[in-house]
Amino acid sequence: MKRWIGFLYLLMGFVWAETPIDALVGSGELVIYVPSHGYLVEGLRFMYSHFYGANFQQKWAELSAQSVAGYGVDFLEAKSLASVGIATNLPIVFVHVKDDKGYLALPLAQRKTFEAYVKKNFSSVALRFVSNYVLLSQNSNAFEALATPLVKEKGFLLATSRLPDVWRNGWVWFESRYLSSMTRGTGVSDKVNLPSGFGLVSVIFQPQNLIVKSYTASFDKEQESFLYQLQNFENTPRFAVLDYVRGNPMLIGRVNLNLSLLYRYYRLVDKLDMMGIASLVADLKQKYNVDLERDLIQNSEGRLNLVIDRFSQGQFLYYGSLGIKNKLVVQNFMESLKNMVLQKQEELYAFEIFTVPFYRYKMTNGSFYFGVLENEFFFASDKDLLVQCIKDIYEKKSGNSLPVFFSSPRQRAGLQAFVDVQSMLSSLGQDTGLRLAKDFFVGVKNIEIESYPDTTAPAYGWTTEVRLNFYR
Repeated sequence: MKRWIGFLYLLMGFVWAETPIDALVGSGELVIYVPSHGYLVEGLRFMYSHFYGANFQQKWAELSAQSVAGYGVDFLEAKSLASVGIATNLPIVFVHVKDDKGYLALPLAQRKTFEAYVKKNFSSVALRFVSNYVLLSQNSNAFEALATPLVKEKGFLLATSRLPDVWRNGWVWFESRYLSSMTRGTGVSDKVNLPSGFGLVSVIFQPQNLIVKSYTASFDKEQESFLYQLQNFENTPRFAVLDYVRGNPMLIGRVNLNLSLLYRYYRLVDKLDMMGIASLVADLKQKYNVDLERDLIQNSEGRLNLVIDRFSQGQFLYYGSLGIKNKLVVQNFMESLKNMVLQKQEELYAFEIFTVPFYRYKMTNGSFYFGVLENEFFFASDKDLLVQCIKDIYEKKSGNSLPVFFSSPRQRAGLQAFVDVQSMLSSLGQDTGLRLAKDFFVGVKNIEIESYPDTTAPAYGWTTEVRLNFYR
């Protein structure tokens, strides 16, 4: 089956259209659908030309050569496929049913020609002919999935209602159990507790944009309750922190959700503590007897702003703010931390910005600067970035214009992010000598991300849109 997965991946251009072959789309853990050979090759050409720039012809030739070497035909050329009996004007479907069982559905123009090609190159492959299609698999039991069409499943119907243009632009369907099987044996699946769910992804090509739309969800009462509670939060900022961003930072992000609940959910899902938040909370509590979770996280409003300015000397330099409900509680937390550090006769660095006290907490791999201004808890890995932001706020010096979707989000609860790709690559390249990513993303100007939970009852999941904007 792995040979046929490779077959499809070589064909994939991530753009699809509506088709009359619904009956061939069986239920599976992973389903990939493309509308025609010509359509997907043009999409693949679009991606390669934008991502590889001057190296496009070389990369394209390499892909063609790999196809010929592995399968005896050039899947990038319609004439080559036609020579072995494959029709190039009809949809293609791959269905991974479960475990190592799946099938590939190919449209045929000449059945006998294709049979001869398969007999010569893939004699052990199981075949089933359905009208003008052939189904290929390493396991004939995979064809049993046809008895339960994906298009009739509850999850797929829900997802297509959230992404109404999915049949026009194409789709990839996946279930969380497929992701679990992919990580089986790595130790990750044992420690990351994902609820049973599903997702649908559609990719749209435009002249200067690549848009990825997705809907991920789960039919779970606890998950449904969680999504509603996540949208129940206070949000009363005294000023818009992101209005004071200067320069060309790598990333600007904002989250408007119930952050206390989001943190508890993160602790439930991320048993590995990959972000290190849980270990920081535990370290402060054990070492200084202060409760960051109680006094800050549970005391937060539904507002988090983050700016990653650059990558320098092996670390990301960032600053941001967290909205808080009770300023006095946070001030008491900072005072307690300061007193405990002094009691242990450890170094404490304190400073003021316009008479407002700020502190530095020294960590193993850097420093964490923090303080409270109005109802915002400010934090940063770099003092100069923090001071500049606070000064601009006090002096009312506005910064860069934010993307429209930041100032006019589609709904109250959700998250938005903006990535300046060239600033990111320039910063990483100067500090690490990274070259591969620069070659790959040479044509990408920036990336815009929006993600929002369901607001209608019942609420099952999230709709996310990622836009890659190109220079040309």
